[in-house]
Amino acid sequence: MGYSMRKLMPGGSSVSAERCLMAACQSSHLCAPPGLMLLLIGVISSHLPEVHSRPVDFWCRTQARGNMQQMIEDLRKAAARCDSLPSPVQLPSVKMNVALWGRKTTQHKRAELVGTIRAFQDGVQEARVNVTSQCQTSVLEKLEHRIRNDLLILNSSHIQTDTVTSPPARADFSSQTNKLSEVLKQYELLLKGKLNHFAIDVHDIICREDRTTNVTER
Repeated sequence: MGYSMRKLMPGGSSVSAERCLMAACQSSHLCAPPGLMLLLIGVISSHLPEVHSRPVDFWCRTQARGNMQQMIEDLRKAAARCDSLPSPVQLPSVKMNVALWGRKTTQHKRAELVGTIRAFQDGVQEARVNVTSQCQTSVLEKLEHRIRNDLLILNSSHIQTDTVTSPPARADFSSQTNKLSEVLKQYELLLKGKLNHFAIDVHDIICREDRTTNVTER
């Protein structure tokens, strides 16, 4: 049809993909029937890569964090078809004492989060090596990708708010499980708990700096 996939997916947008497909259809004599075209659009849209926002978007936009949590919930639904893992996964503790959390420095909180997320990453990588189910492999690969993105966000320069950067804290392991859904549940609790509270803690500093930068660039 003369259209590359790059043109079909500018910025990872399903809307743009739909427009490009329709334009390609109009310019070609090989246009599929309307029903088949809609099906093709749906298939391509469902395989569009995740849109990579700036790290600051995560800290300054509640919707960005909500989308991340929704992705984990969707993975939990997918894992229902293949829940039993061949070997147990060690789970780091995700419990949060609000009063104790409030007394920690920003860098201490960040170091604790990085250590816990890396512990999840190690467990997921080990589990992925041992599974043979395509369903489990798919879920674990998507979770591992999500975890890598979260580490990149936490390690971004936007949250180097203290003069001294603390190394990642050693994670405390609380349990182990053979259930893929439980791994996802615990990671979701981490997102809704400590990571969400941390986003609230650093919101004013990061978002104020981002607004100032945008005004200066204009």
